[in-house]
Amino acid sequence: MSNAQQALFDKYGGVPVITGLVGTFYARVMDSERLAPYFAGIDMPRLIAHQVAFFRQAMGKPSEEFTHQRMADAHQPLRVTEADFDEVVSILTGVLEEAGVEPEDLLAVVGAVAAYADDIIVR
Repeated sequence: MSNAQQALFDKYGGVPVITGLVGTFYARVMDSERLAPYFAGIDMPRLIAHQVAFFRQAMGKPSEEFTHQRMADAHQPLRVTEADFDEVVSILTGVLEEAGVEPEDLLAVVGAVAAYADDIIVR
């Protein structure tokens, strides 16, 4: 991992800014007829805090919390389709672009998320 990638979480404002971006992301997810049902009855503030921790890792901060097995265990029961996963990535990409995340950094973050696709998507 390069020093540039290690610093992405801090480069883009750390917890306060990333929490705001994750909040924007979930607001858009909840506007999606396709995606909103996955989150019915979910404690959204708790999920947002959890997702901020995930983005710490995706943006270069080391963590043992988000292993491939844990991701599979959490997502496989949801039966996430490839189309649903793609929509999530599209929403995330839009939020990051609007926030001014540089193209190479955006690719690094989306790549870190996509690395879990096989753990999340039911094929």
